[in-house]
Amino acid sequence: PDERESRRSRAEKISKALQWLRTPGAVTRSEIVVTEIPDSIEASSAVGWEAWYSNAVSIVLEALPVGGLAVFNERDRLDAKIGQISKAMLAMQGASKVAGATLAWHKIAHF
Repeated sequence: PDERESRRSRAEKISKALQWLRTPGAVTRSEIVVTEIPDSIEASSAVGWEAWYSNAVSIVLEALPVGGLAVFNERDRLDAKIGQISKAMLAMQGASKVAGATLAWHKIAHF
């Protein structure tokens, strides 16, 4: 498959996963979520990607039961035009919209 077809397929899978996470009880108390949210390069469109990314983090956190745990494995990215894109900052913005979400631990490794 060509690159556009591959991106479209990945975007469809991501859309379905986020829709599934909105289903009540999608994540049970005995489960954790481990994810790497797609970079703007991997997304079907870079337009509005930062807002979409923060919203995706919110959806993941809202799917967790009380006391639930999510692990976000992310790497910052350097963009030639705008510089460093901090996914940690975007994740924190998404988390700030979810009542009861707390940061238990994070590690930043510089590129």
